[in-house]
Amino acid sequence: MKWRARLLAGLCCLAVAPLAAQAPDARRAFAAFRDTLATITDAGELVERRQALRAAVRAEMDDVTLMRLGAVWHRLAQVNGNAAAFSAARSAYEEVSERRPDWPLAWDGIAAAVLGEHQSASGLVTGLADVFGGQPNRRVAQHFLRGAQADTLWHHGLSELLGAAVRSSDETLRDVALEAARLAAPLPASRHHAIRLDRARLERDEGILDSALVQLEALVDAEPASAEAHLELARVRFMLGRGDGLRSWYRGLGLADSTVFAAYRRDLMLVFADSMLEQLDAAAPQERPEIARREWQRQDPDGLPVIADRLRDHYRRFEFARRHYRLRRDPPPADPLDWAGTFDARGRVYVRHGRPAIRTSLGRHGGPDVEATLRIVGAPPNETWRYGPPNDQALLYHFVVRERGGDFTLAESALDILGLTAQYRMFRTEDVPEGVSLDSLPPPIQTYGAELVSMIAQELLLSRAPAHPVYAEMVRQGKGGAEALQLAERTIGRNSNELPPQWALQYELPLDADVAVLAIGQDGPQSVLQVGFSIAGSALLPIRTPRGVGYQVRMRAAVTNAAGDVVASVDTTRGFLTGTALRPQDRLLGRLPIPVPPGTHRVRVALEADGLGIISPRMRVNVPAPTGTTLALSDLALGTREVRLPWRTATGDTAWIHPGRTFTPREPLELYFEVLGLSTGTDYRVDIAVIRVSGRDAISDAAERVLAEGGSPDLTLGFDQRHPGGIAGISREVSLSRLRPGEYVLEVTVHTTDGARAVRRQPFVIGR
Repeated sequence: MKWRARLLAGLCCLAVAPLAAQAPDARRAFAAFRDTLATITDAGELVERRQALRAAVRAEMDDVTLMRLGAVWHRLAQVNGNAAAFSAARSAYEEVSERRPDWPLAWDGIAAAVLGEHQSASGLVTGLADVFGGQPNRRVAQHFLRGAQADTLWHHGLSELLGAAVRSSDETLRDVALEAARLAAPLPASRHHAIRLDRARLERDEGILDSALVQLEALVDAEPASAEAHLELARVRFMLGRGDGLRSWYRGLGLADSTVFAAYRRDLMLVFADSMLEQLDAAAPQERPEIARREWQRQDPDGLPVIADRLRDHYRRFEFARRHYRLRRDPPPADPLDWAGTFDARGRVYVRHGRPAIRTSLGRHGGPDVEATLRIVGAPPNETWRYGPPNDQALLYHFVVRERGGDFTLAESALDILGLTAQYRMFRTEDVPEGVSLDSLPPPIQTYGAELVSMIAQELLLSRAPAHPVYAEMVRQGKGGAEALQLAERTIGRNSNELPPQWALQYELPLDADVAVLAIGQDGPQSVLQVGFSIAGSALLPIRTPRGVGYQVRMRAAVTNAAGDVVASVDTTRGFLTGTALRPQDRLLGRLPIPVPPGTHRVRVALEADGLGIISPRMRVNVPAPTGTTLALSDLALGTREVRLPWRTATGDTAWIHPGRTFTPREPLELYFEVLGLSTGTDYRVDIAVIRVSGRDAISDAAERVLAEGGSPDLTLGFDQRHPGGIAGISREVSLSRLRPGEYVLEVTVHTTDGARAVRRQPFVIGR
């Protein structure tokens, strides 16, 4: 054949080429030869090449010819699946390495052949070797170090091994590659970009996130302009539950070329609208971080500074879905940046909405954390998830495998699962008009009665009873409620499927803390919200220092106006120092003033300490204007000298805040408020009323009604005042000694002689 003549001519030319220390040109020529072999899938052609090279070797050609013979043997083993050919390749490379120990390509060839032999070995033999301490994967990995040891600048063998491993689902290959990367840690080659990056990916996929983090942090330090490294570092930090991946995530997005940006885009597809993705596509790289930042912040309805938390939860959801909800036939991704692959319907919902409150199933089908009832023969794999409380606000998602060996898909109703059971197909399909999908059948489906399909339906509904009351109600009402209840249940599912991604800041463990927000005080010409908090000593971990005992508290707050725009936000970590450690019954007290514009606003506060957290309810505040010209009142600050949280007001008074708003009859209640909007010398009357709401010991809905409407007072007092102009601060002590324990509202009314009137109310509790 002509190609054989050309091959022999080429070998003769190479035979006289200077190959000492394997010059770069010779290395490139061998790599090109190997790449050519990788395109050949015909064993016959490979056999002919092998024969030609054998003839050249017998004619005492040089070591390059023997290297090429080893490469042909290796490719022939890959095509034929013949382990003996791997052994022949290894023998050829070993002969070269004996004469040319400084040729790293020879050592790489040996390592690749040994790996091929290892992968061809019986799984049982390999498993037994591991059990009895043989560590075959480690022995194979050690071969890949020899090339880097022979030439300290050489890294290609390790790079090719790790690159192949991250693109493969072959566990043996991945184990060998990770072991080789760990063994190579002392070598200069281990600091190469591709080796660090791929080792980090393998460590991450094994769940060794701390080791992955070490590699990526070193890589980013060495190459701060690597967008790929920044993205991978951010992913790992977020997966570890850390918020400090935010800077790297944005840095990588701003540096990303088309390949890395495509990875960012894949990560965002399930949580960003198509229009937002198109906006990112059209933006210049340096503009992308701000676009993404606005979108992440928009997804929090309260405006809290939570972008780091949002991204952290997004990537933790991604990791869970990657491990549990991959498509069954999802091939390994060609791009190692596409770390997650493709999800089934459960995975897509999980990434969009997070962990459901409950998962239920008829029969056990392998999903994590699923409450499974008895198995029904003929029922396809199925799950139902609920988000939120089991009421009208609940979201319901139904998943079912529609064909044997398929993946979970989304359905509107749990009754769509019934339509895919063997029993339904056998006994009910004759009632289905030709060409009509089972999923589109109108209700009611007969879920009542004693026939086989109805009994299966009842089992299906009972399996869903933990998810929502509607299912138990379907069984209870039977035929009488079938149409209305089935339509209602399907409507919940349909509406849930159409919802955009849902997310809200949450803490796994609660913090024992109280928060009070009051519109009172000024910072120069600007109005202020006073945010006071108290945290139980039992919830805090002391930090011993030479100066005393320290505590750290993170507080975030957001103030939004009537249009939903954020007018003020805070994200701060404060340190507190005490002489001795707090006892469990003690409270750590703090206050933070937040300047805000006048108006009616909504406030939410998040407190976090030592991994515990609390998020306050949404609070409505009415902030008076300091320079207004109509009568206005500030909020009412209720405190006590037993709870030492005072502050000095702009008028020179001392005001007190008790965040828990629980008082005892022993200690007077310290009341402070401000009267604004009156001209100098205006006379006005102040009436204070304490209104009993109930005998309960917590703020209830009844108190909220009294706050809005007022009520009959149990205690009153009043006095006349003359306004000094600007802002008048009013301080009073209110004795609680005559009041019984229970729930109260304190009401302050200010009115002038010309009929102006302003009222403020504040709930509190008198304890026993």
